[in-house]
Amino acid sequence: MPPSKSANDDAWIRSDQMVLPRQSLSPEEIGAFLEFLFREIARKPKRLKLKETAGVTRYLKALAFETPPSGERDAVERLAEVMWLTMLDTGQIEIARKDEVIHFLRRHGHLPSLMGHRADCGVRS
Repeated sequence: MPPSKSANDDAWIRSDQMVLPRQSLSPEEIGAFLEFLFREIARKPKRLKLKETAGVTRYLKALAFETPPSGERDAVERLAEVMWLTMLDTGQIEIARKDEVIHFLRRHGHLPSLMGHRADCGVRS
């Protein structure tokens, strides 16, 4: 709601007054800033474990499913996706051998769906 015509202009803050001026570090300050940043702020996360991460991810997905559409729901879904993709990328999972992949895909009926696609060129025996 805009201020009324009778409002004192000095008492109101305009959006252009809230913009912070650009700030930069001098070359002498960069080393100290980086040391502070990586020693005090940044933390290397522990490696994700499959069972724990899968359970947490499944919970977050279920929570998002039960939540009405909103920005909060989107954020929970995105967090679950990021966690799961991070797990697949860097988690403590032993990679399967080719024969295990073929057996798994046949057992679950996915191997025929790969036939005729370029994606199966490294999987087919």
